[in-house]
Amino acid sequence: MNEPVSFSKNSPRFSPEEQTRFREMFAPIAQQYRKGSRRAYVILGVGAAIILTGFLLPKIYTGWVVGAFFICWLTLLIFAFTRPSLECPACHGVLDSRELGSFCPECGASNLKPGGWLRAPHCEACGKSLRRGKSRQFTIRACTHCGVILDEKGL
Repeated sequence: MNEPVSFSKNSPRFSPEEQTRFREMFAPIAQQYRKGSRRAYVILGVGAAIILTGFLLPKIYTGWVVGAFFICWLTLLIFAFTRPSLECPACHGVLDSRELGSFCPECGASNLKPGGWLRAPHCEACGKSLRRGKSRQFTIRACTHCGVILDEKGL
């Protein structure tokens, strides 16, 4: 595994002090994003438990089970639409969009090769293939538009 990069050497237009300030500005957004993701997983687990319990209960309780599951589903939708947008504090680019810039979101290097029809974008610096299925298969540590490292753990 690569060592964590504290400052992006690929983004020379920002000094280390500015990069530190950007990371401090992004920290509460990242924390809120993680908290929302954990809540969504808990609600998803509760919804799955409700459905499984519905199979064990007598048919008379089917309406209650469907109602409880609907409430979980509705709560997940509300969380999905109220999730904070991931915006880079340096360049104001959207971090979690389908469109990647020229920098790798994993390591911040400018060695990102665009994907093709059957090939995902690939970073030559860290070797990560940036696949997307129903969700993204990579973490966001750096801005894909300007290369500034925003979060060590990644989102």
